[in-house]
Amino acid sequence: MVAMSTLAAAAGRADMLESFNFTGTLATPDMGDSTVTGSFTLDTSGAGSVTAFDFSTPIGTISQSAGWASSVTEYLPAISPPADIVEIFFKGEGGMALLFETSLAPFSGSTFYTGQVQLSPMASYVSSIACNIGPEGGCGLYGSLFTSGSATPVSTAAPEPRLSFLLGAVLLGFAAVLGHRPRKSAER
Repeated sequence: MVAMSTLAAAAGRADMLESFNFTGTLATPDMGDSTVTGSFTLDTSGAGSVTAFDFSTPIGTISQSAGWASSVTEYLPAISPPADIVEIFFKGEGGMALLFETSLAPFSGSTFYTGQVQLSPMASYVSSIACNIGPEGGCGLYGSLFTSGSATPVSTAAPEPRLSFLLGAVLLGFAAVLGHRPRKSAER
């Protein structure tokens, strides 16, 4: 019984993590490059979080190993446009904001938003990237808005979590039945 509830908890948790491949185009190229590509894994449970990310951008690599951090904020709804908005923000030697016109559950990466969004009475944001000159030279002074973008779900070869749970339950049932078989006597 305990094994089944543990399997059920793991199956429910797997549904909340989803990996995406991202491709975006910037309005202003830096050194001839206006493309942002990469991936991120989004945990849609609770307030949401990004559990892993790695992007190649005109300002360099944006990843946890490069010292960048991430945050997720959900606005239900934003002030303008009056729509649900998910902001995924990356901060390091600068910042990268990715806005999606969706809620966390269910999250849709095809709703990348490039217009201005008023998230609070005092704050408006756009999907953008910026880099500031840091104390050790940083990556230079650069900033650009995104003109397009999309985050597509990464397909995995792993079985569907509920199928794994069902298979585990069946195997536990067989083990229980086989463990209770009457044994033949050694005497003849």
